[in-house]
Amino acid sequence: LLNEGPVEWMALEDKYFTVIVKPEVPLEHVRSLYSPQALMHYIKPETAEISPGGSVKHNFFIYAGPKKYDRLREHNFGFERILHTKVLGGLWIYFLLMLNFFYKLFHNYGVAIIVLSALIKLAFAPLTHMSFDSMRKMQALQPKLQTLREKYKDDRHKLNLETMALFRTHKVNPVGGCLPILLQMPIYIALYKVIYNAIELYHAPFFGIYKDLAAPDPY
Repeated sequence: LLNEGPVEWMALEDKYFTVIVKPEVPLEHVRSLYSPQALMHYIKPETAEISPGGSVKHNFFIYAGPKKYDRLREHNFGFERILHTKVLGGLWIYFLLMLNFFYKLFHNYGVAIIVLSALIKLAFAPLTHMSFDSMRKMQALQPKLQTLREKYKDDRHKLNLETMALFRTHKVNPVGGCLPILLQMPIYIALYKVIYNAIELYHAPFFGIYKDLAAPDPY
């Protein structure tokens, strides 16, 4: 993989930790070589002219540590961008900040997760109610829909017209049950990413036998 520059900084990361190298001068490119044994990155600074007997010195800032938002941000190099995802990065960061806020209140990440999840669920209560209400109305119309299917089984166009007329008469939206759920999906995916990836939960105790919220549930 060859990324043409200029490159501000490069990083190697796993789930919870990262090594970031930032050069003093921009990089022309970063070359990554993958093999079954190792992953190697080659970095090339901008080309410089060296006079006979002279030398060129390049300085690098290296961060090796946890992928913790506050620690990454405090260097003012934009390292916190490593936490972002292409689509849900913004939501992820907001939920992470909220999670840390509730931790400061309750001093327990398990409780913070419960409170954050409950607030999100409460915020979406109207949409959830709308979805269940629409599904209940659709269920009540099933006998009439089945009657229409039997009556117009040989006339697809007429069946569609009568079905839509039935929906209008009873003020039912056929996608009303699914649409509110789809609107909530990005939020819950972002919340899942926070719980799955946040290093704050690494070795964080909850209660009783749950000594590490990042560990698999023993049961």
